Amino acid sequence: RATRWPAQAAAPQPPASLRFQVGDRVRHPTFGSGLVMQSTPVGTDVEVTVVFEKAGVKKLLASMAQLEKVEP
Repeated sequence: RATRWPAQAAAPQPPASLRFQVGDRVRHPTFGSGLVMQSTPVGTDVEVTVVFEKAGVKKLLASMAQLEKVEP
């Protein structure tokens, strides 16, 4: 009997540390526009520190934050 492995639903994402770098401009659905101040690996995720224009400084996990890079 043959063993089947489940197909991957999506292509693998690049590591979050490569997606968000210090100086990147980002947008968050709740906090709005901001600037990445720090990006630190935490286990298999990355903690991103962002200074938002209206919400101030927030530390977010990249995998959960729904951050979107904004072109300058």
